[in-house]
Amino acid sequence: MCCSTFIVQLWCKVVRDWAEATGTWAMVPSACPLWENKAIGRRLGPDGQAEVVSALLASGHGHWESPTDAAAFRADAVVTVATTPGRLRITWRTASAVAVTLWEHARANNMFGSVFTVFELHSGDVADGTPFYRMDPYVIFAL
Repeated sequence: MCCSTFIVQLWCKVVRDWAEATGTWAMVPSACPLWENKAIGRRLGPDGQAEVVSALLASGHGHWESPTDAAAFRADAVVTVATTPGRLRITWRTASAVAVTLWEHARANNMFGSVFTVFELHSGDVADGTPFYRMDPYVIFAL
């Protein structure tokens, strides 16, 4: 273990906040700009990066785009973020939190008993102004 649990959780928050602020829904972990601060000459090493990615996955705030990506990144392997191909989906809200928000929105707007497409829930008039408006469709599909 490279970093303390507290430090890893702080890094996870930084990644989630950055993703939300920049509208980033997916990243290649080895190319994440957050790992290095050139102004002060500091960089989170590959072991620390792997710990942060593992914590994002464990908390439900990260998901590999494909099963191949997930298989390449195993916690028990000698594989690091730097050598793992693929993109990591970043969600600043877990799928369960999004599901609750969708359910509450449907209840508040008398949408039960009606059929809506994923597009309508994601980008349609019924979603305008909601926390899931224009959310990464991957998150909604994951529900």
